Amino acid sequence: MKRSFLPMLLLSVLPGMHGCATTEELYAQYDKQSCRVALEQVPSGELVVHEIARKESRNEALIWEPVVRFDIEQDVLSTASRDRLDRDVFVLHRYPELRVSVRGFTDASGARAFNARLAARRVQVVVDYLRSQGIDSGRMDKVPLGEGLPLKLAGPEARVPENRRVELMLLDVNGNPLALTVTAPDED
Repeated sequence: MKRSFLPMLLLSVLPGMHGCATTEELYAQYDKQSCRVALEQVPSGELVVHEIARKESRNEALIWEPVVRFDIEQDVLSTASRDRLDRDVFVLHRYPELRVSVRGFTDASGARAFNARLAARRVQVVVDYLRSQGIDSGRMDKVPLGEGLPLKLAGPEARVPENRRVELMLLDVNGNPLALTVTAPDED
């Protein structure tokens, strides 16, 4: 009986398939099935977290702060960084099924081994802060990348401030990054 069921299933699915799906279509289909939130980049540049069922309700939008910056050769959170992280903590408390990838970076000044250790310390400082605010460490993936994936190439001056950062990437329950929708500004 199972053998006859499979061909019938395939025949019912195949007529609806017309070539390849776009990445956006795949993410949209995936997000609806496994995650109740969506990320949207609004014209101001902020990342906003919406419940998929309530996306129309802008007043319930929550801000996600994806980057924490650090001073050169430092691994200390500033007051401004803690404020940014507090917004992320609010999102993580509101949506306990979400996970976060905490990825640490450095600029290219200093030895690679030093930068690798510095990136790991920066990640740990952010993870420790999130834990101190009630986020379970099992929801966080620690990824110290050091000099890898610079936002700006160093050129003659290796100390590029944009590269001294920790990025917080929202993940669904399966550990996959959330899809990002970019909204164009309203035209008047």
